[in-house]
Amino acid sequence: MTMKDLANLANVSVSTVSKAFCDADDVSQETKDLIFSLAKETGCYGKYYKGKYSKKILAIIVPELSSKHYIDYLDCMREFIEGDGGICVISSYDFSAAKQAELIDYYASYLKADGIVVFNLKK
Repeated sequence: MTMKDLANLANVSVSTVSKAFCDADDVSQETKDLIFSLAKETGCYGKYYKGKYSKKILAIIVPELSSKHYIDYLDCMREFIEGDGGICVISSYDFSAAKQAELIDYYASYLKADGIVVFNLKK
């Protein structure tokens, strides 16, 4: 379902649908509720909803998780992030460039992390 289709169902403009999903102040709550209800009924709510989890999410990607070197950095970063009310997600790429790229893509595209820190190896 496109935004145009959803706008036609709700009898509003495409711009109003877009603004509703961005939680714009110039769209009434009644109109937002109608649009969201129709979007949920047609299965496209998740496709257009722009809201994010209220806490900041920071992903940290390291080559491995067994050495004290990385563990010390991770503990410090995790304490700082969580102390500031955020969520810290830690992954290892096992020295694989392909896995590192996959993790970066996952955190950026799917999880929509607010930040990504990657520990790269010197070449």
